[in-house]
Amino acid sequence: MYSSFKDLPEGIKANLPKKAQKLYMGVFNDTWENCSKKEADDCGYSRYKFAHVKAWSAVKQKFERSGDSIWREIR
Repeated sequence: MYSSFKDLPEGIKANLPKKAQKLYMGVFNDTWENCSKKEADDCGYSRYKFAHVKAWSAVKQKFERSGDSIWREIR
């Protein structure tokens, strides 16, 4: 679980805008807290990987990476 922005993985901090970092952290933490080991296992992931996949999925629904590699909110 991540308790603050500074705890996020370097790749997240370096590439995503704060709003996307907040979304990532919220979805990751919610999934981590509420996901059963069986649910993650059924998807073929560890609990950590499952939370990461869910968090990235949420980010990609609301943000897109432009040609200049900058993540921007989808309007």
